[in-house]
Amino acid sequence: DGESDYPSYPRIGFGWNPWNKTSAGTDLLPRQIRSVSSLVVSFDKSLETEGLYNTAFDIWLTGPEDRYANTIAGEIMIWLDATKPQSATLTAESIPIDAETYDFYKNTSWNDFPYLAFVKRSDTWHGHIDLMPFITYLVDNNHLSADSHIAEVEFGNEIWSGSGKMVVNNFSYSIE
Repeated sequence: DGESDYPSYPRIGFGWNPWNKTSAGTDLLPRQIRSVSSLVVSFDKSLETEGLYNTAFDIWLTGPEDRYANTIAGEIMIWLDATKPQSATLTAESIPIDAETYDFYKNTSWNDFPYLAFVKRSDTWHGHIDLMPFITYLVDNNHLSADSHIAEVEFGNEIWSGSGKMVVNNFSYSIE
């Protein structure tokens, strides 16, 4: 009943999952970062919970050499709300993206690829978010290569302890 070292992550998603090498929901991903101008996700959720969790987008990137590469080039998380603090290193504070404010965290020692996380300063439970400004920030600040491929986008809750229920009332995406 204590806090888990590794969270569970019930989620929905679309794209090419580099962990189990399967496609879910679209043939629009993977795509090279430089070929994507917008990646808008619309969502509406309700949540009843107690314990330690976050609600987040998880974006998996694969290497530039092959869009279906076995090599993961990076993981980007965008935390929309949370009761657990981020455990990576705070790298930049108060980054404005689409009229919202995020803190940026990075860890390069957990895996063979960078973990890059944006934590929103105020909770969001519904809306439209263009994920490309986050990716552009990472490319412009030399955290990622524009040659990498966006493989998969997931949306869910990382859960370290407690119980709860999330209902996704709406989830859609558009890629240009």
